[in-house]
Amino acid sequence: MPKLISPDKFLTDKEGYYSWSPKASSEAWTRCYRELGRTLGEIEDGRLLMTVGIPASGKSSVLQGTQGPSSLQRTIQEYDVAFDATFRSRISRSAILNLSIGAGWGVDCLYLDTPIEVCLGRQESRSERKVVPPGVILGMHSKLDVPELSEGFRRIYVFSRISERQQNLDEVG
Repeated sequence: MPKLISPDKFLTDKEGYYSWSPKASSEAWTRCYRELGRTLGEIEDGRLLMTVGIPASGKSSVLQGTQGPSSLQRTIQEYDVAFDATFRSRISRSAILNLSIGAGWGVDCLYLDTPIEVCLGRQESRSERKVVPPGVILGMHSKLDVPELSEGFRRIYVFSRISERQQNLDEVG
């Protein structure tokens, strides 16, 4: 199992409730960068898998092994680190890519291409512990930059959820 880095783990309180604010988010990301920096220094020629997808697209569930085909689950196990965040824009991905590639690591992307209707439906069924308002999900969806190899990724896995029952996995690169 790869080491999991995620700002969400720093935004969840002792009772398991997700608590987002600009200040808390900034502190969570600072902690993630520190954790990644330590890990980059500890492992030579490592492999990093970054997730890309809007809230409720299934990023955490796939990384935790509760969703996705077995071939994807086997692939995830090959990484030293999995960075679980939305990374919805090229600019939000660039710092992690530059740090990791500069340290000699290979960086791949797992893009969760989940229809907005599926994400909104999942969000409705989530417990009140991790609620992301529908307007935030819609806004992130409208501003999502689909990841490209030109950003520095060695490979991009595209996991498509056509519906809760239909899924597809493609590889680019």
